[in-house]
Amino acid sequence: MILNPSTINQTHFIWRWAIGLFGIGLIHLVGQYLIREPSERFWMFLPGYIWLLAYYLQVIPKPELPRQSLWTRWFMLIILWSFPILFYVGLVKLCQSPFSWRELLIVVYFFVFCIEIPLLYFFNGLDFLDANVKSRLNKFWGAIGRVLLRGCAYLILIPVLLTIFGIHRPKLLPAGFQFADPAFVEAIEFESREENPLVLRGEYLTHPAAKGSVIVCHGVGANRSDISAIVEQVYESEYNVLTFDFRGHGESDGHTITYGTRERRDVLGAYDYLISHPDTDPNKLYALGVSMGGSALLLALPEMPQVQAAIVDSSFADLNLMVHHQLKYFPKGIRIGMVSLARLVGWIETGSDLTAMRPLDSIREIDCPITIIHGQADRVVPFEQAELLKSNCNKLKTFYAPEDIDHIGTAMLQPWLYQELIRGAFRSDE
Repeated sequence: MILNPSTINQTHFIWRWAIGLFGIGLIHLVGQYLIREPSERFWMFLPGYIWLLAYYLQVIPKPELPRQSLWTRWFMLIILWSFPILFYVGLVKLCQSPFSWRELLIVVYFFVFCIEIPLLYFFNGLDFLDANVKSRLNKFWGAIGRVLLRGCAYLILIPVLLTIFGIHRPKLLPAGFQFADPAFVEAIEFESREENPLVLRGEYLTHPAAKGSVIVCHGVGANRSDISAIVEQVYESEYNVLTFDFRGHGESDGHTITYGTRERRDVLGAYDYLISHPDTDPNKLYALGVSMGGSALLLALPEMPQVQAAIVDSSFADLNLMVHHQLKYFPKGIRIGMVSLARLVGWIETGSDLTAMRPLDSIREIDCPITIIHGQADRVVPFEQAELLKSNCNKLKTFYAPEDIDHIGTAMLQPWLYQELIRGAFRSDE
């Protein structure tokens, strides 16, 4: 029997597309299980769709594994899949967080389909352009052209990767509060205040001699138990404490972080829950936020009329200035271009201009007394951010700026003083 070559090619084409569609469907099914927030599914799947379609449509050169031996190929595949596994396990061990198989699968999915495989295409396409530049120009200008090409490519890659990693961070589960009697700790769930709310999870700590109730908000990449020292200081000051995981953190829903833009809705959800709690005295309601949690709190406070006083610790005033600070070692012209690209990627990922978020504007609208704590040696959020908040705050009660304290370090290095700051901030309405 003689087979027609065209028939063989057609059969190969059909099988190739069938396998491609199966792969896309499998990714979608896995994502349906792993990523339960509908608004995030498209963006989390987008890189996977792009590389699969690019591979099967052959619109860009295919990245090829080394052809020396089958063992080399298997070694490369093992490295590709094992790196995110080792990354997550190491992160869990470092942060002393409980291990989660579900979060491990999400990290593997995100790294392999959203980072590693697109990077293979990026470098393979770069080599393809490199060869074209080399062949079209003479030796001298070809070498300069290749250096400029690679330099521009990396200047594009750096802000893209930083933005993606900043928006989609691995979630670490909270380890609980060791200082509190379990009889006084209640696991809670509530919804963010928005049209399509997320379910947020946290804990409510009841104090037997409570003087009031305090909402405590953690920082970016953390969870509610990571600020256990601060929660303990508030609790020992004789207050009930509601602390929770922001969206994209800990046990709460979502896998996207917006640095306060949407986290503001989480704070409002916590406020709504606390107002309705039977142990809450609406005339003795307070709030405390650290880092991003403080910035989200400042954005939410104009819509929290029952809050009598608030504390923000190591929080930023203007995210755009923060991004410029992170890229301060680049020349100004290049830095502006990188920030603009980061803004574009952030808008594509979240639908919002994240760098437009300015707590220094909302702090002017806050009617309750504000206490600002910020170490002058802060290497994460520069001290100038605290000075911006101070200069724009109409209800400033206390501004504490220790000289040798780094990011959120006051509660750890000066716990006795931190407790006095808490009591002083909330004292007028006790």
